[in-house]
Amino acid sequence: MFFAKFKLAVAQKDAATLTTLMMPGFSFIRAQGVSPSDVFKGLDANEGLQWTNLQQSVQRQPMPYRLPDSNTPARVLQCMPTDTIYMCLVMFQQDIHHRWRWKSMIMPTR
Repeated sequence: MFFAKFKLAVAQKDAATLTTLMMPGFSFIRAQGVSPSDVFKGLDANEGLQWTNLQQSVQRQPMPYRLPDSNTPARVLQCMPTDTIYMCLVMFQQDIHHRWRWKSMIMPTR
């Protein structure tokens, strides 16, 4: 249910719905604790390059992922990095109520 709702919101660039699906302390590209408004500004930058990236990534199924030092269930989608030295990951994690939340869209160094 969560992933279908997330995919539809991404397809429609529905910032209001995506904001409700975000986890507090959201990480975006290489910054932590990014506000939802700054995330959407980042998605809109460069003629919406990262929106397109996110829309393409949600065409795949999230894969289980083990977060370091955590037993909290997590899932990950791969996205396209801006440079070959980076990976691009769209991360999801369950909150304390066991509801899925959008945790981050990050580009750590490979």
